[in-house]
Amino acid sequence: MDEVKLLVKLPGWFTVCTPIGQHNPDWANILQRQDPFGEPTETFYFVRETKGALDHKQRRAMENIKITCARGHFETLDVKHFDVVVGVEALLSKH
Repeated sequence: MDEVKLLVKLPGWFTVCTPIGQHNPDWANILQRQDPFGEPTETFYFVRETKGALDHKQRRAMENIKITCARGHFETLDVKHFDVVVGVEALLSKH
């Protein structure tokens, strides 16, 4: 996909401190979009969490707490696109 400028699996040392321990998000990617006139627009930085289920009821409670804390962490840093997805295809199709 031409719009994907970077897609990386975040290393184990990339962690976010949460009140219940360290959290390691799964992926980061940079996408470049085009406006209706075909001009490149702002490049967005996404952090994604890949899980087996989107429904929080199907995940462990501790995992949901870490995801909630990580979402707050990235919102504070003005990273607006922290999502939970079920696989790489969903990761790229989210925005």
